[in-house]
Amino acid sequence: MTMLRIGTGRYDRVMPIADREVTIPGYDLSLDYMHVRKIPPAVWGTEDLDLAEVAFGQLLEKLDSGDSRYLGLPIFPSVAFRHDSVFAVAGGPVRTLADLQGARIGTTQYFGTTTIWIKAMLERQYGLDLSAVDWTIGPLSRPAGEIRRHHADGARVVYLEPGDSLEAKVDRGELDAILSYVPPRQLREGQMRRLITDVPVAERDWMAQTGSAPLLHLLILRTSRASADPKLARELVHAFRQARDIAIARLRETACLTASIPFLPRVIEEAETLLGPSIWPCGQAEARLGIEAFLDYAHAQGLTSRRLRADEVFLHTGDME
Repeated sequence: MTMLRIGTGRYDRVMPIADREVTIPGYDLSLDYMHVRKIPPAVWGTEDLDLAEVAFGQLLEKLDSGDSRYLGLPIFPSVAFRHDSVFAVAGGPVRTLADLQGARIGTTQYFGTTTIWIKAMLERQYGLDLSAVDWTIGPLSRPAGEIRRHHADGARVVYLEPGDSLEAKVDRGELDAILSYVPPRQLREGQMRRLITDVPVAERDWMAQTGSAPLLHLLILRTSRASADPKLARELVHAFRQARDIAIARLRETACLTASIPFLPRVIEEAETLLGPSIWPCGQAEARLGIEAFLDYAHAQGLTSRRLRADEVFLHTGDME
């Protein structure tokens, strides 16, 4: 039996793999739960993992640079809307989304996958000219160390000095807004507020415009493994789709709720209405619109030197046939 070393976060949609409810004949799927920040060094550094969860943008950057040791599978451990991740200083110059034009906006990474999706959302839904923003890049709350300088040519970008943070700059009145999936502490303290006030309406509008929820993380497979067994990529997609289906079925159980949310059945019904019965995309057929959108945004915002094609990024799995 061939061992596949797998690294992902701990999610209900991968637990059936870890618990061996779902298997692939001839393979020992050895899954370790890992924090997503610890996975890239174990992939592109030591190459300890055969199958791993990484940010979509991380894979595109590697492929754009010519590093194809790993290729993508249309399996997405992390999918999330980020309309709730735009924060403005209370009483500051940014009172509406239109006021972001020319504003001083902080974010942790210019090319972070979440940041790319938020910038695309602000541009597509609300008409923000990304080139007319003064960007500040660095950690949200911890003191900055050495920060990688990585941004689009021509962008108006400054990087935090060592020891500084985005929250500290807000305290000093040096930022107007922050893009972050982790709320800044000033939100709790009343010094910042969410700029998009009716998030569910904004999410429904995004789905109506694009047909896809934002795809944040995907699984990548070592190319040598895929070459050694041409059926492996397809079998992995099938296995993780089975695991997804098991997880969703458990969430639908109403006698005893499987997640600690008392009104879970209503949440699931709303998710099915917005996203379809499978809720969570798996496979190129289900995720095609989101994949193509992110490839567009990554190039338009300067992460990739050209617009990559899906067949350059993903291994052939046959589910589009």
